[in-house]
This record gives sequence, structure tokens and C-alpha cells, in this order.
Amino acid sequence: MQSTRPRVRYSVFMLIGIVAFGTSGYYFVEHMPLFEAFYMTIITISTVGYAEVVPLTQAGRALTIVIIILGITVGAYTIGMLVRAFIEGEMLKIFGRRKVQKQINEDKLARAGASRVVSPHLIGGKRMAQILKRPTVVDFIDIATMGSSLGLMMEEATLGENSDLINKNLIDSNLRKDFGVIIVAIKKWPAT
Repeated sequence: MQSTRPRVRYSVFMLIGIVAFGTSGYYFVEHMPLFEAFYMTIITISTVGYAEVVPLTQAGRALTIVIIILGITVGAYTIGMLVRAFIEGEMLKIFGRRKVQKQINEDKLARAGASRVVSPHLIGGKRMAQILKRPTVVDFIDIATMGSSLGLMMEEATLGENSDLINKNLIDSNLRKDFGVIIVAIKKWPAT
């Protein structure tokens, strides 16, 4: 909404500028009294379609065309900015309200003794990301833990074609001794 406010202000100033331009134009070009020039500008910008206050000269008609084009363009832009500001304001209220409600629910659960608040949407999102990043690990965890929390950190690694570990058994690889890791699964890729 911060970026919309200056634009709305700018478009309102543009609209005021067009009214001033049209009023002074009719005043000097058509020699209309000031109020009639203002009135003519307003009915021209708003495209109401009332009759001309006084018959216009060729220069007055050209001025009217310019005012109509500028008025419709700036008017449409101004209305668009006002609608955008309204919608963004409403959306901020809605999303702000949801965030506050979520915080209130979490606070209530914490006061009731919950040590953790679990969001199914957050869990689902993290699960989808893990399936994309490390599908073999996710498959293994599903089979091995069936949803229980073991407090383990599991990773997936791919060996390069020139790795020293190729064709070595786990004992000879010294992975546990050198790195403190336990290999829980090996997935062999089909030969190509």
C-alpha cells in the first residue's frame, strides 16, 4: 500500500492540473467567464455530454479534444489506483487478521501446556521439498521410522564416477571411523 499512496496522490494532482488547464484554456481561448469555463471543463472531463455552454471555435474544439483525452486517461488511471488502494487495504486487513488469529491460537495452545504448535500446511510443504531434494532418504525414513521421531539426521550422497569408494565394502571404506557416519542404505543405479 505504501507504493500505491504516492501514485493516487500523483493522479489526483494530475486531475486537478487538467481541470486548471481546461478552465484557463476555455477562459483565454473562448473568453468564457471563469465559472462557465470551469463548468465546461468538468462536463468535458466527466464525458457527461451536456451541450456546450457557448458555441466553440475551432481552437475551442481542439482544446475540448485534448481535455477529453487527458481527462479520460488520467481519470481511468486515478480510478484504477483508488480501486487498487482499496483492494490492497482490504487484503492487508484480511491477511493481517489471519496472522493475528494464528498467533492467538498458538498463544492459547502454549498457555494450555503445549510445548510445540504443529502446522499441517508447514509439514506438508517441508515434506514436498524433501521429496524433491532427497527422494531416497525420504523413502527410507518412511520405511524405517513410520512417522516416529528418532532425532537422527539423515542425508543422501551420490558418488562420482572416480570415487575411491566404488567397489569397496562398507568396512574397507572406513566411513564410520573417518567421518563418524553410519550408512543405512545404498541405492545402486542401473548400468547404462
